Amino acid sequence: MTATIAAGCTLVGSQAASATTLHDGLNYSGDSYGADNSTWVGSLNDRATSIKNYGYTISWFNDVNYGGDGLRTYNDYNDLRSVQDWQGYNWNDRISSYKRS
Repeated sequence: MTATIAAGCTLVGSQAASATTLHDGLNYSGDSYGADNSTWVGSLNDRATSIKNYGYTISWFNDVNYGGDGLRTYNDYNDLRSVQDWQGYNWNDRISSYKRS
C-alpha cells in the first residue's frame, strides 16, 4: 500500500509594521503605541515624549480626530521637547492623533 501525503502550505504574512511608534519616555523608552493612522492614541494621549518613524511622512495633531494644531514630519525624535511649533511651544506631551501622509 502506498500512501500519498499532499502537503499544503499556507503563507501567513506578518502584520504590517506601523508607520510610527510613540513612546512616553525619552530615547524611545517606556510605554509605546503604534499604528499607521490613529484618530486617538489611547493611553499615550498627551504623553508622547519621543517618536520613531519607519519611513513615512506623518502629520501629528494636538487634538483627537486630526484636529487642532498640526506638525508634519518624517524624522525620528528622541526628545519632543526639542521640536517646536510656529508659536515656540514644544510638542512634548501634546500628540492626540496622527495620520500617515
